[in-house]
Amino acid sequence: MSGYSVIPADFLNELKQLIGCKLISVKRYSWWAPEEAVEHGVSKNEIFTLTAGPASVEFDSGAILGFASDPSLCSVMVWIERDVQKKGTDLFSLL
Repeated sequence: MSGYSVIPADFLNELKQLIGCKLISVKRYSWWAPEEAVEHGVSKNEIFTLTAGPASVEFDSGAILGFASDPSLCSVMVWIERDVQKKGTDLFSLL
């Protein structure tokens, strides 16, 4: 879905497939590893709040939704992430 703007209604059928699914995990990602954030003066209690990066929600069906803020639009983007995250990513799971 990257490269163009959509609204959730554009993928309503895909979202409806999540009804009744159980939540497996919620992960917050950051461009910094937690240790690196602390080295830059962010307290351990504020890492989740004060570091930038997306979040993901995984369901027992295997579906994963991604979330990220877009300050330029004063908005939050939501997308369906179908593939499992590959090794070598620059993002670090915070939770």
